Amino acid sequence: MESKVRNLGYQLYATMPHSVVAHYADQKQVSNVELCVDIVIRNPKWAERLFNEDTYSSLEDRIHDFVGLVNQDEHFVPRV
Repeated sequence: MESKVRNLGYQLYATMPHSVVAHYADQKQVSNVELCVDIVIRNPKWAERLFNEDTYSSLEDRIHDFVGLVNQDEHFVPRV
């Protein structure tokens, strides 16, 4: 796996509330980090925008996007 993707996955894990990540990781029966890396793999442009120094995102925006991406909601529109 590409190290950049894994690093973005770790960054996502580090910036999200543990309770949110753990809830969805438990549902999918994967580790917390594995879930975050999977989201980055499936949504690399979103992850790059999230951690771009020129982009601001609130915790609420990150949680909103995380939940939408985890659920793969077809009507989901990311805020970041």
